Amino acid sequence: MIKGTEDSNIFFNFYNELNIKYQPVFLIHEGIKFEFLRSAVSADVKQKREELLNILDVTVLPQNKFDDDILQIAQIYHANKVQPNQIHYIDVINAAILNQFAGRVHLLTIDNNDYPPCLFNYEEFFSMEKNNQRSIVGEYIFSKEKYHEGLVKLAAATKEIKK
Repeated sequence: MIKGTEDSNIFFNFYNELNIKYQPVFLIHEGIKFEFLRSAVSADVKQKREELLNILDVTVLPQNKFDDDILQIAQIYHANKVQPNQIHYIDVINAAILNQFAGRVHLLTIDNNDYPPCLFNYEEFFSMEKNNQRSIVGEYIFSKEKYHEGLVKLAAATKEIKK
């Protein structure tokens, strides 16, 4: 667990800041923009995408309620990451959504390394085989109990290191 909390230190810090300062819908919006611009293949494409985002920005996302459409958009971006073996900003946003709406929102993904077991309950949802390769689809649910237990262990480990 201590190894898990060390690896997940960035998640703990992000969750604390999220709960104190930010609205999750705003973060989802910013994350989608970030992913959209980051995957541009040239400066010209990036400029065109920025112009499109400026036009779309006139539509303000609601700050006080959760919109299922926003979750679907975030999941689409998660499924189409440029490098699926790395944790991206959209993964952190998905993790924040799972935290904010614990018990109501579950994530199904084949990226089973992006969500640390010290924060999430995991279950194998189903597996599929294609071209002799097996993919496991996992279901992730944020665990407030694991989160708080991890914070306690992280604090204890930090005190031990300072000695």
